[in-house]
Amino acid sequence: MKVSKLVVIPVWLLLAACFFLPPDSTLSFLGRAAFFVMAAVHVVEFFVFLPFLRSAKGSLPLHFVNMLIFGLFHYQELRAAGDSAAS
Repeated sequence: MKVSKLVVIPVWLLLAACFFLPPDSTLSFLGRAAFFVMAAVHVVEFFVFLPFLRSAKGSLPLHFVNMLIFGLFHYQELRAAGDSAAS
């Protein structure tokens, strides 16, 4: 797993931790909003890259989960693996 992907995991955990803060705090509001925005962006990325993901090795549900968590980092990793496999 690349360093870029390892950085995303603590970000998700930090944003998820905002759900355990008091709901009236600013940090809770901003963290929850960022969580949902990040999730929505990654879902959109999945559908944007769906043709490529269908042609990539691996299962589509697994690609969905990886795109939901890692977004463009997963796509870039697949592209790099495809480019090195073509060489």
